[in-house]
Amino acid sequence: QEQYASFNIFPNPSTGIFTIDLHNCRDTRLSVYDVLGSCLLKKNCWNEVSPKIDLSCQPKGIYFMEIVSGGERVVKKIVLQ
Repeated sequence: QEQYASFNIFPNPSTGIFTIDLHNCRDTRLSVYDVLGSCLLKKNCWNEVSPKIDLSCQPKGIYFMEIVSGGERVVKKIVLQ
């Protein structure tokens, strides 16, 4: 049985720039949502090992990052401070 990939987001909390460690996952789609469920950002990561997301223009608070890769969907809470 295939192991599910794990994703690390750092630093978290952050002042705006989040780095996502995709552990060699290819064909990954990232989306960031606010607490109301509005999509603020979408990014396709083709062969990117550690893509960065810049939320520094957004207000401080809690956001949710959805990571879809290889049929797996993971949602992680991120904090902008």
